[in-house]
Amino acid sequence: MPVELHGQTYYRTSEARVKTVISRATLFRWLKVGLLRRSHKDRRDWRLFTEEDLSKIQAEASRIKVEMLNPSTWRGLEKTKIVGYLDSINDNVNIPQGGQDVCYAETNT
Repeated sequence: MPVELHGQTYYRTSEARVKTVISRATLFRWLKVGLLRRSHKDRRDWRLFTEEDLSKIQAEASRIKVEMLNPSTWRGLEKTKIVGYLDSINDNVNIPQGGQDVCYAETNT
């Protein structure tokens, strides 16, 4: 059950993970790499999450990571399958330039 302190609603880790539909391990991994820049904790030093925090977590959960295939790994793949796959991804895909091999797209959820 969410906690209300000083007019602000806070969610515990288990509530945050249920509301954002991600695993506990994923949530802690994202916190470790700095997805959230600030941390709220209760008197027991347990993490608390605001609605804003949950929005950031949900936005990260909605991202799609697209790894561009290295041409040397295309053995056995038909070019049309690769093009069809890329065409089926959201129109917001940003294909990187300059030899990078990872790009991100936002989902339309």
